[in-house]
Amino acid sequence: MGDFFGPFWLDRPSIHSGGVDHLGLRQPGLNMADALLPGITNTTEHARYYTVIAWMYRNAKSLSHLRILESAFVQATRLHSHEEGASIRGVVGTRSLPVRDENHMVVLKTESDIVSVLDAAFYGPSAKTLGVAGPISRNGIGYTSLARRLAEKVEISERDIPNRDDIRVKASSIEPISWLCFCRSPGKSERKLLEEIFFRTNERRGERYEKHIDGPRRRSMALILHAIEPGVDDEPLLLQRFLDWRMGWGKYQPPEEFFEEAYGFAILALRWFFRHALETVWAVFGRLIADYAFTGHDVAPYVDVILLKALGERDWLPRSCATTEEIYSDLKEKPGLEFDGYKLIEDCLDDEPEKAAIIAAVQLISIGKRINNLLDESRYYRLFPSLGDPFWVSMTTFAKQLGIEISFREWVRHLIERYAIGQHFFTAARKWSDGIDGFFFHPTDEGYKLASPNLRWRPDPGPTKITASLSLMKEIGLIEDSDQGLQKKDIGTEILGHVLKDPGDR
Repeated sequence: MGDFFGPFWLDRPSIHSGGVDHLGLRQPGLNMADALLPGITNTTEHARYYTVIAWMYRNAKSLSHLRILESAFVQATRLHSHEEGASIRGVVGTRSLPVRDENHMVVLKTESDIVSVLDAAFYGPSAKTLGVAGPISRNGIGYTSLARRLAEKVEISERDIPNRDDIRVKASSIEPISWLCFCRSPGKSERKLLEEIFFRTNERRGERYEKHIDGPRRRSMALILHAIEPGVDDEPLLLQRFLDWRMGWGKYQPPEEFFEEAYGFAILALRWFFRHALETVWAVFGRLIADYAFTGHDVAPYVDVILLKALGERDWLPRSCATTEEIYSDLKEKPGLEFDGYKLIEDCLDDEPEKAAIIAAVQLISIGKRINNLLDESRYYRLFPSLGDPFWVSMTTFAKQLGIEISFREWVRHLIERYAIGQHFFTAARKWSDGIDGFFFHPTDEGYKLASPNLRWRPDPGPTKITASLSLMKEIGLIEDSDQGLQKKDIGTEILGHVLKDPGDR
């Protein structure tokens, strides 16, 4: 049998970089955002890219020609003299496509693959879902009637469109394509078509699209448009606004036509703060490993170090002997509670990580208690709280694990053992086998050791598509920057009125 009896640790697996979800908590939030804002992704920030794609699809003779047209757009924007202060951030492919060759000709095609805007990570699936791009087949490049009309607004003549064999061209030949550059705002007729792509207030596409794609997106974007005001115009503050409404706090009241979407965003908000708090516990544990490196695998020394900061000074730093029920009852039921905890965590994570862990633990007590108050079987998005099992930790399952009489010390220990260690190992093992990600710390004979000693990771609440939606609406002129932040323009108020009058059937 050899010298080994019973279980023992294997040689530690090497870390793989590139992961973004080290506790495996991301998918439920993505599913919620996909249901509320279908057709939009976190990378679809430029409304005019749909004009670019419509122009490409309308004029391409083949798939290879489509890529030539895309490269021509990329190069034209790079060579274009932009208006002062304008930015071309967000043009896909600029880093993988050389500007000129050795003969000073502009390159439109290389032997290696060029990153494309039509890739799944960018605008390709979105353009198809929103009804701009059609299928690509042996018979040619498909496009919709909406794409055709949008392409007709592009002021680029046919003689200025590169041919399918134009691998290298003179810079002057593609200069007219800079008409599509993002430094140029959409004209009135182009803007109206882009507005229709996102809201579908006039051109409905049938029951299936209306029920699952266009209707939810139209109402969700209109709800975001309704909720913004100076000072409340970014992702966490808007999420908190919807959550406060659902909890019966604050002054914000969404229109009744948008109640279902507001409920969905309230659950997404809680999930967003939930993930941030759990990843904070994990991130702090990593910092403590680096700073203390206690011998053995018992987490008690780490819990002790954290709770030295639990002095009972205020609600967010309770005594270690207080029960979870006492801590929850001491929290003030007020608007902005989750956002306050989130900001406190961010403010002290680097300099006082132990305090960040305590605040996160208190945040998680609050979230665990709130979940049952948010459950409503009559709501369209009623399944949101239970999304996540068995791999991604549903909020309803988390709430069941919150004992009312356990001490704060026991609670912190539970969070470290179950999530900072157990959930990370579980997730890292699954991802490591696929080469996606790996282990950020390992149990060794000397205790826990970091795989990358100098790495200090941060919690990530996860994407919600709200930022992308705001960017799209800003680019088509529904909202604008002011001294106090984003605010609705008259056009935005007008489109909001259209959606309120006809929000669509579910």
